[in-house]
Amino acid sequence: MTDPVIVIATATPLPGRAAEIVDALGRLIPRVHAEPGCLLYTLNQAESGQLVFIEKWASQADADRHASSSAIMPELIEQVLPLLVGPPVVVAHSALPMGEAVKGTL
Repeated sequence: MTDPVIVIATATPLPGRAAEIVDALGRLIPRVHAEPGCLLYTLNQAESGQLVFIEKWASQADADRHASSSAIMPELIEQVLPLLVGPPVVVAHSALPMGEAVKGTL
């Protein structure tokens, strides 16, 4: 069995466009949840307006498949990317569980 992969992606909306992005993502994210290997895919918003995605994929192959061939990508590129200051910043990690299992692992 492979270790899960944690992905954290941040995106900065253009001024006044965050609500449009959240609306578009509200239609797209349920489809991501149905993708093979998707264990967690959340959208969070900082007080600054920055959007933070926290994802957990069952394997690196699942994370790679989502990033390269997810069925939502054409819509994401068309509907969301033009509303961002620049491209999202994506960081993938292998989980390092520590402390209590429930609190120390995504």
